[in-house]
Amino acid sequence: MTSPQLTPAELAALERGRFVALLGGVFEDAPWLAEQAFDAGPFRDVAALHGAMVEAMRRAPRARQLALIRAHPSLAGRSSGVSPSGPGRSPPQAMRTRLVTWPLLSQ
Repeated sequence: MTSPQLTPAELAALERGRFVALLGGVFEDAPWLAEQAFDAGPFRDVAALHGAMVEAMRRAPRARQLALIRAHPSLAGRSSGVSPSGPGRSPPQAMRTRLVTWPLLSQ
């Protein structure tokens, strides 16, 4: 059985807690990114949601960014000696792919 998918309108109608519960695992199980991205909504599409989550990561304090990277070394990219999340894909591209294919979101 598959999960029901949310349209952008349904996503926009979610309360913060439900939004975070549903999307908190998208970016390397870092619900704080979904929490921060929530305020940028409503999102017209998955690309806008992805952009808000990336921006939340970029705005985060350096210590939080480092904690995320240390918990998930593949996010550090090639310079760390660890392969990114797929051949020829940068960590942000890999995360966008994960968000686009997240079972709760419709296109």
